[in-house]
Amino acid sequence: MFCRRCYAPLTLEDAPRCPSCNRLFDPLKPATFLNRPFPSTKKMLFQIVGTTILGIGAAYFVALHQMARNSGH
Repeated sequence: MFCRRCYAPLTLEDAPRCPSCNRLFDPLKPATFLNRPFPSTKKMLFQIVGTTILGIGAAYFVALHQMARNSGH
């Protein structure tokens, strides 16, 4: 079991909390922890596509701002 927030290994020794970030988890509910130490392929793809779209949007905004600034209006 691994933490959903920081991917640290989880143990059931004390309380059901992540030792690194203190996030709660329930060993009987698989939605509260990860079975592998890295996010799923679907989540990684979503983050890559989202970041790319955000970057393109920011570049477009900067380009429009620069064009307006240099046009003399």
